Amino acid sequence: MTGEMTLRGLVLPIGGIKDKALEVKVTVISTSPDKKEEAIDNLGADSFLVSRDQNQMQGAMSTMDGIIDTVCAVHPLMSLIGLLKSQGKLITSVDIVFQSFLNF
Repeated sequence: MTGEMTLRGLVLPIGGIKDKALEVKVTVISTSPDKKEEAIDNLGADSFLVSRDQNQMQGAMSTMDGIIDTVCAVHPLMSLIGLLKSQGKLITSVDIVFQSFLNF
């Protein structure tokens, strides 16, 4: 979860990072609506988006400057890419592992 860029949105793992040191608007995106309370109350997210809800996803299209995707399983990325503004950045867990390897 690195890099110098202005972020409007993030994907955070439930049970993960709570710190918003960059003072960004944090949106947790999950397939499970059951995680909303944890995301808002425990992680301090500003908003919650259910990725399986087409109306929510459509409403969030082209609204995010950046997404940090920490899901370490095979999953579709096209729906996340649609959430990004035209110059938005998608950072995946593969990027994070690769950067860690380069800095080793």
